Amino acid sequence: MMVGFVMLNRDHEVAFAVLIPTGVLLVATGFVYGILALRCPHCGLKLAWYAYTKLPAGQSTRWLDQANKCPRCGSGAIGPSQSAPRYDPDDSFEP
Repeated sequence: MMVGFVMLNRDHEVAFAVLIPTGVLLVATGFVYGILALRCPHCGLKLAWYAYTKLPAGQSTRWLDQANKCPRCGSGAIGPSQSAPRYDPDDSFEP
């Protein structure tokens, strides 16, 4: 990213024409990978695809973060591990 910033400040139109599409391609690849890779271990339901196509706009990301059961088979193996601590913004740090 820093290389791209330096090159853009030198008025390199070619660098601009290469770096922006490359960044867009990386983001799109990550999005597609996430949609294809997040699956229920039991029935194979694509969870991200389900969330983005079946849930109302604005709720899909929250559902993906908080889901603890597969909507198709009811398997409870898709949620976060019970032993893994979750971030709570209301907790204050006290040494």
